[in-house]
Amino acid sequence: MRFAPSVGRRRRARQRLREDGDLLAVLLDSVCVAIVAWGADGRLTHVSRRTEEILGDGCALGSEAEAWVAALRPRTPSGILLVAEDLPPVRALQGEAVRGVDVLVQVDGADLLLGVAATPVYDRQGRRRGALALLEDVTERRRAEAQLRGQGGCQYEQGARRAADRCERPRG
Repeated sequence: MRFAPSVGRRRRARQRLREDGDLLAVLLDSVCVAIVAWGADGRLTHVSRRTEEILGDGCALGSEAEAWVAALRPRTPSGILLVAEDLPPVRALQGEAVRGVDVLVQVDGADLLLGVAATPVYDRQGRRRGALALLEDVTERRRAEAQLRGQGGCQYEQGARRAADRCERPRG
């Protein structure tokens, strides 16, 4: 007789996990920055809708971080090719938190400048379970900032503040 209540509890627990997973997926797809997650093995486990809008369909779940990111031809903003070990997601998979890095990538033949933050993800026991990267298309913002810097004065301050406050809209 103890078998039935145990099975019922497990079934309800699995249902709650599915519902929590669905809620998390909706939440991740609702934010205006791209979110990419890798498991501890370095394989891509999640891409948000915003990631697909920015980077296209080439975000194959299950692909390795180094292979996926290398396909984007990542470079410094000045155009110098980045080696895999220097890429924010790869560094995060090795346990390093990386913030405020601009990476120039090539998508559909065009260059995009992405603001990248990446962090390792740990479980409650302190084991590294993967990495999470936030990507934001900052191409136009950086162009505007450079242009305003050339003009000087408070126009730069106001323009930079507006650009920082704006959440970029998805391309349609």
